[in-house]
Amino acid sequence: MNDGPKSLKHFMIIDRVQLAGKDCPPEGVLYATDRALDLLGIVDVRRSGSRSGSRSRRVEHFVQVRLLPCRRSICQRQGQQLADRVVGHRNCLVVPDHRIGTARAEDSNQLRQSAEQTVDRPGSHSRLSRKSADRQRADSSSSDDPTRNAEQMLTGFVIVLPWSPHARHNNATMLRYIDTKGWLRAPESRTLNRDAGTVPETECWSKIMTFDVIVVGARVAGAATGMLLARAGLRVLVVDQAHFPSDTLSTHQIQLPGVARLARFGLLQPLLDAGTPPTPHVRFQAGGAVIEAGFPVFGGVDMMISPRRTILDALLIDAARSAGVEVREGCSLVKLTSEHDRVNGVRLQHRRGGGSMIESAALVVGADGKHSTVARLVGATERRAVATATFAFYTYWDGLPVKGGEIYSGTGFAASAWPTNDGLTMTYVAGRISDFDAVRRDPTTHLITILDKVGSLGERARGAVQVGPTRGTSDLPNVVRAAHGLGWALAGDAGLVMDPITGLGIGHALRDAELLSTAIVNGLDGSSDLNGALNRYEKQRNRETTPAFNWTMNLARLRGVNDIEERLFTAIGGDEADASRFFGVLTGVLPMRSFFSPAHLIRLIGAKDFLRLARARSR
Repeated sequence: MNDGPKSLKHFMIIDRVQLAGKDCPPEGVLYATDRALDLLGIVDVRRSGSRSGSRSRRVEHFVQVRLLPCRRSICQRQGQQLADRVVGHRNCLVVPDHRIGTARAEDSNQLRQSAEQTVDRPGSHSRLSRKSADRQRADSSSSDDPTRNAEQMLTGFVIVLPWSPHARHNNATMLRYIDTKGWLRAPESRTLNRDAGTVPETECWSKIMTFDVIVVGARVAGAATGMLLARAGLRVLVVDQAHFPSDTLSTHQIQLPGVARLARFGLLQPLLDAGTPPTPHVRFQAGGAVIEAGFPVFGGVDMMISPRRTILDALLIDAARSAGVEVREGCSLVKLTSEHDRVNGVRLQHRRGGGSMIESAALVVGADGKHSTVARLVGATERRAVATATFAFYTYWDGLPVKGGEIYSGTGFAASAWPTNDGLTMTYVAGRISDFDAVRRDPTTHLITILDKVGSLGERARGAVQVGPTRGTSDLPNVVRAAHGLGWALAGDAGLVMDPITGLGIGHALRDAELLSTAIVNGLDGSSDLNGALNRYEKQRNRETTPAFNWTMNLARLRGVNDIEERLFTAIGGDEADASRFFGVLTGVLPMRSFFSPAHLIRLIGAKDFLRLARARSR
């Protein structure tokens, strides 16, 4: 977030009349009534003509004003507390106004001077004017009402917020963070003559947002998104039905791009300090072909890691809290709230009793997994769906030695082993979905049977101690959903999920968090249109994921390798540079198309075998 505007000409005036309207003004233009203009004593405006009975002035580059009647009279001290809650921008002002509708010239001058003092102090927050307080005490002492407290009781506030060139898309974000204690209420139910008819003035009050962004789901995608948004200065609520630390079924693998992102986020070293072993070396075996190598350097790192989810998820949540995110655990999403077909908040329910609550935000992010409640409630379109191809079993071993990561591919199965925290090794096996019912009753026996097929891994597992049960699932969908809509967006598995055989899920979740948080910040701080920024997020996500999605669907067929493919892998394994580049392709840091280009394949296996390979792949 930038440091905010430095003078009044970077602000805009608006009051509740405009927000009650159904039509959006032109981009970069909002309308203010004469009352709001008179309140600030600003006269440098241009007439825009009448608007069906409502006198308006077209105002550009001035102050945005909001008049807020209170639920009850509150004293100046409480007003200051409310003022201090308005922290959405570095330059903002909350001024008490106990004469709403009857502003005098000295009130206008005082308010304008206070606003100018605020915007001239970068980094300053809401403060009540000493002059205003003195005047309130004077008014209080001269009041004819003998029951009035000695301290002036306030009945309203004027909120001054920065102007956004894209306010027509995000009027709600201009009035954020107001009243988390229930001090404010909607005005009395009266109507305003706007355009084609009368509009209840109370419509505008649902535009007051308690948060900038609400993220549903607090695992990798959700916690990382919330953390990055909070670091950018937004007020974020993250909710999850689980209590952390908690485990979840996972491949554990964080590929090279994900590790590089964790390093940029400042979270890689804490993970390593928590005992997460680095994996700088991988062994890949397909048939009789073996490829062993390290990873190419990417973003300053050259390793994978496979942390336990109890450690990774808790670390991300702690980082989010440290950044200023409000995290609510044990809290489930009941429904989404909306207005004019745009999502504007959530209804939440604590799992351990207690009533439901409603929170509002300019954007709701669904990061709640492959069966996302947010995606279901908004009816997110499925851009692409492929039938489930595999099932998977996972377990941990104590005393199973591995030099690095191990990956095995065979006909009807796949297997891998990865070092993780506490000196344990996690093993994963996959099989065809059609075989799941036959092996689900005794998953450990099936897992050992598969490990026996892949070199010495089965023998090493038999000499180790299994830690915990063998866990498995056949719930492995392959779906690409629309990434955003009116007031909502999706991240991680909620927006795009695929078979775990390539172990890309955590890396994709971290990528989505970075791309989406950048789009949201740009869209909400006025530097770009929010819808356009979210469109670019979805396009970039799809562009980066499509090759990996296709590769994953091909591997999930578990068809093994033919003779030509085995010779190809043998050739790759015979060249250390090619082997390292191959693992760069598998982890997503090198383009698959260039590595498997015709020219490179011909160099590896010759023109004749290349043609045979091309014919085999076309079938």
